[in-house]
Amino acid sequence: MTKLFTPEDIRKYFYASCLLAGLALIAILYIVGTGGSGNTLDTSIAGTGTMSYRHDSEHSADAAMAENASVMYDYSREWGGNVEVARSQFVVTSAKGGYKTQYMVKGSGADHKVDYRATKISGDASFASEITLSATESGGENFDSMIWFDTRDGLATIQGRVYNNSAGRPATIEELDAVGKYLLNTHLNVSKEPIVPESWLGSCEELNRDMILDPTVPDGLYILPANDSKYNYTLVDGKIIRGLNISQGEPVLEVVSENGTQSENAAPAARKERAAINNLLTEKVIPA
Repeated sequence: MTKLFTPEDIRKYFYASCLLAGLALIAILYIVGTGGSGNTLDTSIAGTGTMSYRHDSEHSADAAMAENASVMYDYSREWGGNVEVARSQFVVTSAKGGYKTQYMVKGSGADHKVDYRATKISGDASFASEITLSATESGGENFDSMIWFDTRDGLATIQGRVYNNSAGRPATIEELDAVGKYLLNTHLNVSKEPIVPESWLGSCEELNRDMILDPTVPDGLYILPANDSKYNYTLVDGKIIRGLNISQGEPVLEVVSENGTQSENAAPAARKERAAINNLLTEKVIPA
């Protein structure tokens, strides 16, 4: 009669269970210290055959698959309040390899994302993970991920990626590709501070300091309209001088101030035309 689990299998399960129990204890202490959470999901499966198990949430995902192998899989998640914790453990023995025997874990938070997976698992292997997302005292986010792979008693193809999205687009800050027998232990802890109303005007404060209050920075550039058959434009002592081209006599000059106002003795016949282009005469461009 074939035994479901050999003494060697039981030893592996014992070590994996101790690891998961330690992670669970840390999570419980953390949850109690941060006020607890209001929702839980706990599940487990053990046996021999073919299986596929998957869990998804807003900030974490977990999947375990096996084909014609002995497995033990545990998953739990607590969420609500100021913290969300997802933990899983997967132990597989006598695996035959192939893409139908694999383990995957993902997590995201605080502008970071982790993605680790082991595929084509053969022989014996153990996996565990814990993904935690919590609120900081200032109202920001703290993201913590602990991932553990052990394929030293088997074989597997391992891939791992860590992304940083704080600059507005994903940037890879860690990349792993391995095939064979490995022990992987990785831990990421990052925080993101909240955006407060005061920081929204940070660029305006810098502009005011560097461009407006700095006496060494010029006030700006004047853009003069192009001369045409009716008007000529010049800049004299910071003022735009527009000359009216009249068929008889000398051109009539107007002084247009920086705010677009005109002299009271302007020719009445030309006032309507001048009003239509006043905005063009006073346009300024602040240098970058």
